[in-house]
Amino acid sequence: MGLLCHSSLQFISCLWLLCISICRAAKPSAIAVPVGSDWYGDDGNWSPVNIRVGYPPQWVSVFPSTSSDETWVIGPGGCDGTTTCRDKRGGLFYSNKSSTWDNLGYYELGLDPQLGFGGYGDYGLDNVDLSDEIIIPSQIVSVINTTEYWLGMLGLGVVASNFTNANQLTFLSSLVENQSLIPSHSYSYTAGAYYRLKGVPSSLTLGGYDANRFEFHDATFTLDSSLNPSIAVNEIAVSAIPYSTSNQTVPWSSPLTLLGSADSNLFTIDSSTPYLWLPETVCDEFAAALGLTYNSSVDLYTFVNSTQHDALVDWNMTFTFSLANLPGSSSSVEITLPYDAFDLQLSYPYPGYNITYGSGTFDYFPLKRAANDSQYTIGRVFLQESYLIVDYERNNFSVYPAKFSTDALQNIALVDISRPKNSTYRGPVEPEDSSLGTGIIVGIVVAAIIIIALIIIVVVYLRRRRRRALKSFDDPSTITGKHSHLLKPEEKPLASEVPGDTQHPHEAPTEQAEIHEMPGSLPFELPGSDVLASRSRYSMSAYDAQNYKNTGALPTAPKGHDPHGGPVEMDHDDAVREDLYYGSDTNSSMPAYSPSRVGQPSSPRLASEPSILQFSRNPSSTAGGSGGRGHTRSIGSNSNYSNPLFTPLTPDQLSYPTLSPQEREQERGIPSPIQVQQDQTQKEDPTTSTTTMDPSKHNAMPAPLNIMRSMERKKSHDSRFSEDLPETQSPSPRGVGVAREREREKGKGREREQRRKYSWEEE
Repeated sequence: MGLLCHSSLQFISCLWLLCISICRAAKPSAIAVPVGSDWYGDDGNWSPVNIRVGYPPQWVSVFPSTSSDETWVIGPGGCDGTTTCRDKRGGLFYSNKSSTWDNLGYYELGLDPQLGFGGYGDYGLDNVDLSDEIIIPSQIVSVINTTEYWLGMLGLGVVASNFTNANQLTFLSSLVENQSLIPSHSYSYTAGAYYRLKGVPSSLTLGGYDANRFEFHDATFTLDSSLNPSIAVNEIAVSAIPYSTSNQTVPWSSPLTLLGSADSNLFTIDSSTPYLWLPETVCDEFAAALGLTYNSSVDLYTFVNSTQHDALVDWNMTFTFSLANLPGSSSSVEITLPYDAFDLQLSYPYPGYNITYGSGTFDYFPLKRAANDSQYTIGRVFLQESYLIVDYERNNFSVYPAKFSTDALQNIALVDISRPKNSTYRGPVEPEDSSLGTGIIVGIVVAAIIIIALIIIVVVYLRRRRRRALKSFDDPSTITGKHSHLLKPEEKPLASEVPGDTQHPHEAPTEQAEIHEMPGSLPFELPGSDVLASRSRYSMSAYDAQNYKNTGALPTAPKGHDPHGGPVEMDHDDAVREDLYYGSDTNSSMPAYSPSRVGQPSSPRLASEPSILQFSRNPSSTAGGSGGRGHTRSIGSNSNYSNPLFTPLTPDQLSYPTLSPQEREQERGIPSPIQVQQDQTQKEDPTTSTTTMDPSKHNAMPAPLNIMRSMERKKSHDSRFSEDLPETQSPSPRGVGVAREREREKGKGREREQRRKYSWEEE
């Protein structure tokens, strides 16, 4: 029952979802890229996003890149074969294990070389997936086999690349133009903050933004000519409010300006790098205020000793960035970063950092000297506390203060960024009319409710009907009507044969097993005409009839057979004896041998000519062409007896003496031993056996006749049955019927080996 209900609920749920999908046409919407809880980096703790590359898909962790148009992954050549290296680098991609990898060869890495990005990668085209449903084929993928880049990158740009004389769309553009999964060429990103709460991971949304991850304002900025988010930094100021438990004294008054209007310029927001690439004069201001030292080995600013690092922590500093669309603009946005955002550590195997694995970390400040304005960059460290939204189709972007919560991964509120009407970008392919009218929706909902109700009614009805049927098996007395045959085995009525084909009935093979017959009463013959009514219809000679009167023995006639050789049965001997001895009652309205005369052998009869009553089976092929089988009752004629020695006699040629009652009783007694011996002699040698009758008791007597023919057994070709006798047994000397012979032999206690058996003949 539970399974049935569960299946019904599943079907109803699927039906309901189908109705919803019909009523609501699918449209592109914002997608949140999967983000894990792990933190990676040899220059800090950064939160990556997770993608799958190739087929079968291989999971890798990468950093989003706001200035790249390609996807980079770390290959097996970038590790020493240990699982530690593989795990630290976010997983490895094996291009030789991907069946969809289309190798393009080695090329220079496609990232702005102004910041020192260089090197080569093994490029190819392959699938890049975000989930089982979001699979983007034929994406540009570069496999990096060095340690110069600790993790791979997921480019968020929209500038197509050309490797094979055909432009290859970027990952973001493919989501819009090829897959129609997101509504526009746009994204939003924040790098996450390892130091906030217990670690708030990053957030990357394609085609929209997460409204729960930032504090809204209405300021927007324009993209530069390279479609990068470029912003004017008008001022960077630092403030210090030492903790009450700190005994450190800040050597400068707050707020302290580190970058003023004289150094205001445009800076590119690029998450590919974690650093702040500032003018050298500005870097010097940072070093003087914070006690930093430039380390040429790693090309970064570090601390002279750990004491200075601890003092900066106690100062509880904040850095405020004043941002505008253009340098000197009064319309600006302020983003504040705590000192914890800049409190980073280098670890093995950072280039130029001469330490071994497991030897510890090295504190540094993420500040780099820019050689010229082309390197002015605000890197990932800034995006820890800010939320960036880029809309390529409107050619603008926005920077908001980021918000942090412990359930940032679960508590998301995605909002789509729609396409403008005057967009120059290809948009997603949408149906011409993706909405349904109110009347159609109402009709679909009503029809769905009716279908669900009918399904429930049918299920309940079938369950109740099945329960009643099962219950009726326990109480057979309750079964009536067409189910009354469903009884217990011991209460089933006697089986009866199903009516079969009357033309070609078949019986199952007996495998030579003995056939058992049901007990029954004495068999009766069907009503017929007088047995001895006319001598001309039978083939018994006057000699045989008179011999019976004298000896009481019936002639040993051969078994009758039909014209086609089929066996037939002989009549009952009692009926023949009575008719031969007493004659046939021609005045009676009933046949000579009928059920009403059983047990009345002494009824008066008139003398009549002896005859032989034959029972023959019609062969399967007769003159009429009938294929019928069965026992056909017929009166034998001379045509059925083909022996030419039997000559019909007229009634005038025979007469029978009138006997007294005593003579009748004597004649009806048991034959004498001499008569029995004569019968045995005829049985052993029927071809030479003759009997000489007393001429004084007969008016006419023919010459001695050979009344026995050798028994010739022929296989029936027309009937599927034959009567088989053991080879050592000769036919019955009296020619009696099978059923009556069985009853007589049972009464005398004789063996049943002489019983005829029916056997199945294989045609």
